[in-house]
Amino acid sequence: MNTIKKFIHYYGPYKTVFFIDLICAAVISLIDLAYPQILRTMTKTLFTQDQSRILHALPVIAGGLFLMYVIQCLCKYYVTCQGHMMGANMERERHSSQGRESKLLLF
Repeated sequence: MNTIKKFIHYYGPYKTVFFIDLICAAVISLIDLAYPQILRTMTKTLFTQDQSRILHALPVIAGGLFLMYVIQCLCKYYVTCQGHMMGANMERERHSSQGRESKLLLF
């Protein structure tokens, strides 16, 4: 438990980035799970209707799926850039604090 407390200490300055990163990761997962479910539902329900009804609903469905794709891309960008930078900065801080502790032990 003491090790976890030490590790959580490094998240302090990055709480906002960390929580946005977690939310983005959850959104990515939800969209990944939703795509096949939506398409399967459309295949079983809407795509069995007549042609005019399909063509009327298709732009709305395509727009919704495209919007989901754009949101997923933005979330992946955030996780890739900001999330990994947060991890690198935390690692740097951890190493610098360990370096200070080891220098103190030498004297």
